[in-house]
Parts: sequence; structure tokens; C-alpha cells
Amino acid sequence: MKVRLIAAVLTLVLVCSLAGVGTMAWFTSSATSNVNTFESGRLEIRLGMPGEIPKPLFKTSYDKGKQWDVGLWYPGKVVNDGRSLVVINSGTMPLRICGVSANITRFQKNSTVYNPGDPNLSRDIKDAYNEFTDKMIIRVKRGNTLLYQGSLKSLTSSVQSLLKLNKEDQNSLLEVEQPLEYDFEAEMLPEAGNAAQGASATVDLVMHATQDNKNAITALVGE
Repeated sequence: MKVRLIAAVLTLVLVCSLAGVGTMAWFTSSATSNVNTFESGRLEIRLGMPGEIPKPLFKTSYDKGKQWDVGLWYPGKVVNDGRSLVVINSGTMPLRICGVSANITRFQKNSTVYNPGDPNLSRDIKDAYNEFTDKMIIRVKRGNTLLYQGSLKSLTSSVQSLLKLNKEDQNSLLEVEQPLEYDFEAEMLPEAGNAAQGASATVDLVMHATQDNKNAITALVGE
């Protein structure tokens, strides 16, 4: 009997305790910071041509500015007469010019146009394409500083770093509306073989920029 009485009393005490917890309250207050705005920056570059240099940088024959005509390529030919691109930060945040690549939009052999990505190309055309793009060398400089040297084929395969040869290049950092000039040279190597005869390529040269962040640069150009 005493045990039952004690159990009943304990149960009553527990119920009362829980009831007290349910009705417990505190005084509170709050204050609001109004009209907060979160806006991302815009990373963007545009290209300009300095002075009298016509567009594009390299062309067999120009309608105007005939002194810039490249003419026909042959083994050992070099074009290094000051052809430049000006890269301008047209976005809203600082950025770093970090890479260059190329897209071949048209390949021609003996007056016939081919799609470089066509898996059904004949062996002769594939050999011509590979020889032409492998033996065509592109150099990118700023002043006397060499930033990139490699084949057109490499440029079409992936973005090539403009920082690898000069990792401390602080001049590649552009503030908003700041311009930066890059010089381009081209050479068909002396060892270019007969497969490259009668070939031509229409090429887009692409400059790449990223925010000034080591991880972003690594992701883009593999530094």
C-alpha cells in the first residue's frame, strides 16, 4: 500500500513538473537590418586592335592595309611584325588574363573545305590537318617577355597558360576598364612536311581571363 502511494505521489509530481515546463516563457525582442543587397560582380573582357593593325591578326590578304598581308605559308616562314591584341577589362571586378586557346572553324586542302571534327575524313586529309596544325607555331609576348610558345594544335586542344613561363607576372592583373596589349607571332617550322602543302585554316584566337584567385587560375589552365 505504501509503495502504491509513493508511486502515485511521484507520478503527480512529474505531471506537475511537465505542466510547468509547458507554460514557461521569456521576454524577447528583435531588431531588423533592412534592405540588404547581394549582387555578384561581372567578369568580362573585350578585344581591341591598336593603331593601324587590321582585323583579323593574320590574313593571307587584306582588303585594306596591304602592308599587313601575311601571304602564303611555307616551311621556315615567320610573321613577327608587331601584330597585337588589346585586352580590356569591360566587367565590374578585377581579373587576371591567364590563358589563350584557338578554335579552327574551317580547314581547306587543295581548294576543298573539310570539317576538322568529321570522323570520316580520309587519312590524307587527317595527315594534312595534323601536319599543318602541329608545325604552325604561335607565340604570345608582352614587350620582350615571352608568355606562350606552342603549336596551333596545342591551342585547339585546351586553354594554354600565359602565366606558366612567368608566374610572378603581376601585369596580367587588370582593374576595371584597364587595357593590356599582347603581341602575337606565327611561324611554320622548317621541318613542316609535304602533307601541309595546299592547306589552310581559319582560326579564332581566344583570350581567357579569371578572377584573381589561385584556385580559379588552377582550374582554368592547370597551374
